[in-house]
Amino acid sequence: MSKTPIHLAGLSEREAITDALNRTLLAYDLNDVALLESALTRDIVFEINGQVTEGIEAIKTGNFAFVGPMNTGHVLGNVRIDHQEGAKTASVGACALANHFRPGTGLDKDAPYFMAFSLYDADAVKQSDGLWKIKRWKLSILWSTGDPSVLGL
Repeated sequence: MSKTPIHLAGLSEREAITDALNRTLLAYDLNDVALLESALTRDIVFEINGQVTEGIEAIKTGNFAFVGPMNTGHVLGNVRIDHQEGAKTASVGACALANHFRPGTGLDKDAPYFMAFSLYDADAVKQSDGLWKIKRWKLSILWSTGDPSVLGL
């Protein structure tokens, strides 16, 4: 069970599509596996700067297992959606700013951190229950600052 609501009432179709990305990022910030599962399809293709991970299980045991426990803050903006009324698919573009601290160090003003600005390119699909999920998510990091070792880079 998720720590935060998965289904939100009163969302327009475009807001519901955007919410799939919002749920994904919030899942990382809260280390909430159930929320992540609500946001990504089982067969998702996730790419970060050319490195591809296929399937939600691989994401959960890889990237999410490492980043989820960290103190993170992901902020999404400039969301653009290409969706035809009544269609069950949509394309989503967005910008994101993500700050990462090692677990338990987010409030330490002297703690090392890693911040990155990225472009997102994603495809979303509407599920039979009306919830939108991300099927393909390409993340292109444009710039970063801080200590890359925080993310094991």
